[in-house]
Amino acid sequence: RIPVKGLLDGVEGGSVELTGMPQLIAAVMRDTGDPYEILLFAPFFLDQNDTITEHMLEGQPEEVFRRSIVGIQFYEGLLLALDSLTRKGMRFNIQVVDSDRSLTKVQEVIKNPNLKRPDMIIGPFYKQLFKPVAKFAFQNCIPIFSPTMRDMNIIGYNNYVLQSDPDKQSTLRVLGRYISLQSDTANYVLGHYNRPNEQQLQIDFRKGFETLGTDSLPDLKVIDLESGTFNDLKNSLDPTVPNHIIVLTENEASVSKLMRSMIEWLEDHEVILYSPESWAKFKNVDVEYFDQLRHHRPENLFIDFNSNNVKEFNLLYRETFGTEPGTFAFKGYDMGLQILAYSDSLRSVGPKGLSDIPLSKGLQQSFTWKQSNAGHWINTSSFILRLNDLQLEMVDQH
Repeated sequence: RIPVKGLLDGVEGGSVELTGMPQLIAAVMRDTGDPYEILLFAPFFLDQNDTITEHMLEGQPEEVFRRSIVGIQFYEGLLLALDSLTRKGMRFNIQVVDSDRSLTKVQEVIKNPNLKRPDMIIGPFYKQLFKPVAKFAFQNCIPIFSPTMRDMNIIGYNNYVLQSDPDKQSTLRVLGRYISLQSDTANYVLGHYNRPNEQQLQIDFRKGFETLGTDSLPDLKVIDLESGTFNDLKNSLDPTVPNHIIVLTENEASVSKLMRSMIEWLEDHEVILYSPESWAKFKNVDVEYFDQLRHHRPENLFIDFNSNNVKEFNLLYRETFGTEPGTFAFKGYDMGLQILAYSDSLRSVGPKGLSDIPLSKGLQQSFTWKQSNAGHWINTSSFILRLNDLQLEMVDQH
């Protein structure tokens, strides 16, 4: 039992029985003929929450097992999306399984001969559990949606897998495309370290840079930064125009050293810095450097809290569940509205129908689908974010 307002109130055979939810559940679950059947594997960790409850002192506030929050909030966001779609006349049934991190629980479900064939599977969230379920989905021609995985190498060829988060290659291509559309009167410089393990960064950036053709691309100077002196990079700058510097490395130590030099160049040059998304995780680079260099990077998730739609969702979520939505609440909501809105197409033609869907914009994430060489479908949509006065703002979306 999870002590969250009106959420889940029972477990039987590894599945979560949907009871105790107010009118929202009734709206989503009502029998309206031929509903779209969804099977959700989510990490609720119900047993751990029962243990917490058993050892609580009298009068102590109820707590939720920390790792349960991801599954709970994704499920709650998904329910709000399904409720919205149901009000538009669509029909859904959802079976929920508490998979926690148990391979045994997952296998019991997919090997159950009485399992009603779903039209879509969502999850599991952990890769060691996702692989056998993805195999089951492929064998039964069922689209399976991954809310978390970005590396699908473990599953082999599977054209029924939907990967919601873009991989690194996709985000670099979005960055390259963005650069290709900038003013041709500026100065563009690409810096790299010529390391074998980072050559793919250049390849993916170039693919995006040349997406729209090569006839009208801005000139792009390429500088090898491996020497560590950065003189060639500095000498490539033009004091009369903005200098857009793209640095393709994921080595934090190299970046820290480079940025200390770049800050000094700002006295005589206008510099705008671009990087892979991984720089957002760097802990040893002063955020003031990023701010002064007007740092741009791709990112697959972004919430504009000034948006009226976001404010309305926050209010609805707060009123329904008595708490604030987190990243996975938005993820569940966006997935529901932007993917399950096309449930008829998914049921009739399968995942290939996603390729005909235009850019779908959610509250936190957008979706543009492309089939990978390995067969699975990847959401290739990302934002370009800029740091301005220590605040992230979106400057492009593709």
